[in-house]
Amino acid sequence: MQKILAIFFLLTSATMLHAQELWTSLEAETSLTKKLSVDATAEFRWQQFGTPLKTGFGEVGASYRILKPLSIGASYRLSQRSRQTGFFTIHTFATTLGYRYKIGDFRIAYRNKFETDKDTYTTSVEDLRWHFTDRNRIRITYYKKGTLLAPSVFIESFNEISARERYSLSELRYGANLNFMLYRGYSVGVGGFVKQSFSSKTEFTYVGTVALAKEF
Repeated sequence: MQKILAIFFLLTSATMLHAQELWTSLEAETSLTKKLSVDATAEFRWQQFGTPLKTGFGEVGASYRILKPLSIGASYRLSQRSRQTGFFTIHTFATTLGYRYKIGDFRIAYRNKFETDKDTYTTSVEDLRWHFTDRNRIRITYYKKGTLLAPSVFIESFNEISARERYSLSELRYGANLNFMLYRGYSVGVGGFVKQSFSSKTEFTYVGTVALAKEF
């Protein structure tokens, strides 16, 4: 246990000190039936550790398992994003399609998430319209039953759908995470990923993540 705690604190320190952005979150999930589950997330994104808040949001969602490996879901997110003149609200609605497959101790999960959002911060007529994004993520996790650690790697693409009905790649994210499986459904995750943007001046950004999750 002492070795595990040492690894956790070393990873957390490295994440906080070397990341260009730090994302921290609290997550909870519970099953209402064998097929229906609900979840909630509160996340806070900082430009750097110890700096003022960049973005904060709360999100609630539900997922329904159609078949054993296949599920569909829906969610709503209320965000507050820092701008030059203060914080402005963003409303985001999303639908998801998920597929999970297990090979031995490896778990492969694919998620398609279609988002539509509207930002209350406007600088042009274009900002008044709803914005659409198609997200696709593949995550591979190694977890052996009875162990405390669950490492994973992932890659995710963000594809914007413009008013002219064009479908274009706007961002790629790829990274790794290490989950510490604790008692009574608690887990702590520490990780990081590279955010590669194709639509902004900052092409590459390194993001560190720390998450506390509880499964009821």
